[in-house]
Amino acid sequence: MKQHRLLRIPGSLPALQPCRVFLLLGLLSGLLLVLLTPPFQAPDEYSHFYRAYHISEGHLTARLFDHRVGAELPKSLKKLLMFNHLPFNTEARADAQLFRQALEIPLLKDDRTFVDFNNTALMSPLPYLPEATVIAIGRLAHTRPILLVYAGRLANLLTWVLLVFLAIRAAPAGKWLIAVLALMPMSIFLAASLSYDACTIGLAYLTTAFLLRIMLAPRGEGAGGMRSPPACWGWGWACPNSPMPGSSCSGC
Repeated sequence: MKQHRLLRIPGSLPALQPCRVFLLLGLLSGLLLVLLTPPFQAPDEYSHFYRAYHISEGHLTARLFDHRVGAELPKSLKKLLMFNHLPFNTEARADAQLFRQALEIPLLKDDRTFVDFNNTALMSPLPYLPEATVIAIGRLAHTRPILLVYAGRLANLLTWVLLVFLAIRAAPAGKWLIAVLALMPMSIFLAASLSYDACTIGLAYLTTAFLLRIMLAPRGEGAGGMRSPPACWGWGWACPNSPMPGSSCSGC
């Protein structure tokens, strides 16, 4: 297939494949951020954690209680807010003592309280499935809450890497452009967190790759007879304001 010249990145890198470069750099930089970034430093990461934990128990919707939206969750999850003083505080440090205290907190699944996470409670469950899956496994093994945080981050990172890798492989043009954009610092930072943006961004790239295939297909193989690829309606369901597959993505 002929590559559109506007999507072609000039340069003499014939031996390098963009999908492999992305895979290497994305995994290395993502794993560093997963391990080196203290818990709950990404935007609303603690709320994403509560939502993912709730979904891991088989609940897709939250409930209203005393003018608050959330769910009954283990009290131990709220104890991890000991890291919440770090953002925007240049004097604060996440030292070894703080992590030791967090590791001493047991899960205690049956000791519960109502937890408010109204800013993520109504989000689509789809982008939370990777982290919710590993959290569900961790719950069965009575894993400590702080380890559930890092397990969820790792699941998000691997999902993002897989989706972007598939997007680069599927794209008929602009492979280097997708790889470079995906490797932007903020993109990797979100992918290495508990944010639902990791899955949503990955699905966005995959949808873009399929749309490029449709747009740049030779005549006679155009988009007229092609149905929307699964990535398109998957991205639609992943959008915060689109709770059902195939619904509008105008809210993204």
